[in-house]
Amino acid sequence: MCRKGCIMALTEEEEKMLKQLLEKNSQDSEDKSHDPKTGEDDKSQDPGKGEEEKTGKSINAHKYERDIANRDKRIAELEALLKEKEEGSKTEAERLKELETQHQTLVEQLQTEKLTSKLTGAGCINAKAAMALLNDYEGDVDKLKESAPYLFESTNKASVTTGGVPEGKPTGEVHSIAEALAQMEK
Repeated sequence: MCRKGCIMALTEEEEKMLKQLLEKNSQDSEDKSHDPKTGEDDKSQDPGKGEEEKTGKSINAHKYERDIANRDKRIAELEALLKEKEEGSKTEAERLKELETQHQTLVEQLQTEKLTSKLTGAGCINAKAAMALLNDYEGDVDKLKESAPYLFESTNKASVTTGGVPEGKPTGEVHSIAEALAQMEK
């Protein structure tokens, strides 16, 4: 079969020829009835016998069947191509509407990503929760940060430990249980 790109490659003339071929094929299949009025009873049932007398050569039955099968296959391909072209020809309005919908979706995704980036840059811990509340503060991240500080990382560094030993705790190395108990009592 042909790729999607060749569907539009049919000219009006080719399309007309295809329709005529399809009509002729359907008429041929209807006309091939076994009506004795067509003179079929006068002819031999062996397709090669009469031809052999005229030309001196016999018809290869396998080639004949293969040619018929190829013709039928080509007709089926052309019918499918015509059907695809008829179904695939959307109006401009439909295509425009589809593109506008895709554009709107992409714009919304871009706005969401920008907002997420802005919140993350401000130190937001949970961007989804912050975005849900951000509409209440007219999109101002600073106002949100002031009224809902639990959504942002704390800037208070006093609660951060340096890893040192707090006051009042023993600092020496313990060599026995008695020393450990003595240090704990201090």
